[in-house]
Amino acid sequence: MKILALVTSLMFIGGCSAITQSSSGSDTISGRVSAGPVGGATVTLNALADDGTIGATLGTAITAADGSYTLKLVAPVTGNTILTAVNGIYFEEATPDVPVTLGTMRTVLSAVNTSRQYGVSPASEIAASATLAAVAGSVVPLATLIDTTNTAIAQQFGLDDITIAPLNPNVTVADPSSAAAKLTLALATLSEMAANSATAEGSVITSQDIASTLATNFIANGSFDPAVSNLANVALSANASSRNVSAQVVSLVTPSASTTLDVSTLISNVGDGSATTFADAFASAANTYKASAPAIAAGLNAVAVPTANSGNTTSVANTNVSSITSSDLGSTTSLSAPTVNTISAR
Repeated sequence: MKILALVTSLMFIGGCSAITQSSSGSDTISGRVSAGPVGGATVTLNALADDGTIGATLGTAITAADGSYTLKLVAPVTGNTILTAVNGIYFEEATPDVPVTLGTMRTVLSAVNTSRQYGVSPASEIAASATLAAVAGSVVPLATLIDTTNTAIAQQFGLDDITIAPLNPNVTVADPSSAAAKLTLALATLSEMAANSATAEGSVITSQDIASTLATNFIANGSFDPAVSNLANVALSANASSRNVSAQVVSLVTPSASTTLDVSTLISNVGDGSATTFADAFASAANTYKASAPAIAAGLNAVAVPTANSGNTTSVANTNVSSITSSDLGSTTSLSAPTVNTISAR
């Protein structure tokens, strides 16, 4: 998979290593679940084993109406963890009259710092999907895989961090230049892209569906842009309930008999259809959303559109990376790595 080559190359370029912070059982972590603020979602923090297996439950909470949560840790936290949010109801930012039931969204973390807030969103779900898909064939420690994949997905969106808590888009933004404001606009942009695709495809499509499409393409191709072979097809069920759309919406929207949304289709559905890269489509959808009444009311129209990345976060071609040393892998002395392409930072 391209994600393995991408993560290996990012490790060599950045020399990534995780710093683990332990937390006591009296600590809490807080943040927000948002694809649009998700109220009534169950948020659970679990340990994450090196093979990607979900471990002990470290805390659980229910989100408030604005998507915020405060989770009391019931045990010390060391090492890799996964935040999972399930159920709850939210309204898509681009279609705020449409209630949607959350399926499952996750955030994977190499360390937990109780002094900061953590978000669970479609952006973090893309990174979680890509990380867990790569675990089985990875030659790098899981903490490194988590950090490099989270960074790679952030770079695809032109963001610094996709694990921070997004803002409540229903409240006026205090600092339009903040990383949280940029993430919030990026999530609203995914909702705008979902609305564009729903109109074009005649189907119920949510930002969760867009995240699934982008994750599948990133796992296959190492970027959000389509491959020449266009292999990354994500079939969307014709059943509205299995697409996590609440019962109230079924009477409003009639899904088509079958819908297949791939990245090429997703890009062409945005704006006038002239976009050929994810970066172009993302910018177009972001500017469309910024002109909307919800964006103006929240002050998101003042947030600069993040410059999404076109193509791979790193480029790769025809060179064999022969080994990874103990300094890269901790206690492992030497491992042969897969053949990847020439590594250069974009």
